[in-house]
Amino acid sequence: MMIKIVDNEIKYNVKTLAADAFNSLAVRDFGRVDIKTNKSGECFFMEANLVPGMTYGSSYFPKACNIANKFDYDTVVELLMVYDIQ
Repeated sequence: MMIKIVDNEIKYNVKTLAADAFNSLAVRDFGRVDIKTNKSGECFFMEANLVPGMTYGSSYFPKACNIANKFDYDTVVELLMVYDIQ
């Protein structure tokens, strides 16, 4: 289940862990890093999906982009296309 993180400390820890995992795996372009927390707010790396789904309405990657940045599906696709060209 994906939820918006409202606690700033947990949000920082999730972003840091996700970025560290992304960079440690030498990923380029984009991917989805899954992280879970326990009741104490500790963050745990679960997996990296380097080819995340893009199915309209059901895939986690565009949903996560919407939760984190309020990007609609079309905006996510456009950003991926623009990024790939550069």
